[in-house]
Amino acid sequence: MSSSSRRAVVTGLGILNPLGPDVTSFWEALRAGKSGVRTIQNFDPSSLPTRFAGELVNFDAKRYIDKKDRRQLKMMARSIELAVAGAQLALDDGRVDKAKLDRTRFGIEFGAGLIATELDELAEAARVSSNCQPGVVDIEKWGEQGISNIQPLWMLKYLPNMLACQVSILHDAQGPNNSVTEGDVGSLLEWKPPLPQGGMRSGVAGQLS
Repeated sequence: MSSSSRRAVVTGLGILNPLGPDVTSFWEALRAGKSGVRTIQNFDPSSLPTRFAGELVNFDAKRYIDKKDRRQLKMMARSIELAVAGAQLALDDGRVDKAKLDRTRFGIEFGAGLIATELDELAEAARVSSNCQPGVVDIEKWGEQGISNIQPLWMLKYLPNMLACQVSILHDAQGPNNSVTEGDVGSLLEWKPPLPQGGMRSGVAGQLS
C-alpha cells in the first residue's frame, strides 16, 4: 500500500456535551430529540439579558486525571480541563493500552478558538481598575494596581495550544503535536497529513467549541 493511500481509523470517541458527559448519553439524548440548552447553573445569570445556554454541569476534571497528575489542574482553564477529559474518554473508549504504543509516534491534534477566561481571575483587577463608568477601564489604575492582581502564569492557562500541550504531557505523547485555531473542526481536517510522513502511528484528535 502506497503512503498516499494510508487512512486514519477512529478507534474511540470522547464527548463532553450539554446533552451528556459521554458518548452513550449524548447519542441517546440526540435520538430522543432532547435539547441541551437550559437556564445557566454554573453562575448567577440574573443580571444578564440572556440567562440560558448550552452548559456542561457538574463537571469535575479530577474524575478524568490520575491523582499523581492532578497538580497540573492549577495550570488549566476549564476549557483545557474539558479537552483533557475528552481525550481520556476517547482513549478509554478505544481501550488503548498506552504501554504498547510507540510514544515517539503518538501524536496530538486539537482545534480550538478563543479560550474563555474565568471571571474570578480578572474580577479584582477589573474592580481596582474601574473608573465608575460601565465597560470602561482606567489605564493608569490598571498599570499601577490592576495588573498586580493577576497571577504571573495566567496567560498559560488560556493559550489555545495548551489543549494539545496538556493532553500530550499527561499521556507522554512525544509524536507530532499541533493546534489549529481557524475553526472547531480544524484538528480533524489536519489529522491526515502527518500519517503518510511516517511521523505518527496513533494519536488523539479533538476540538473545543
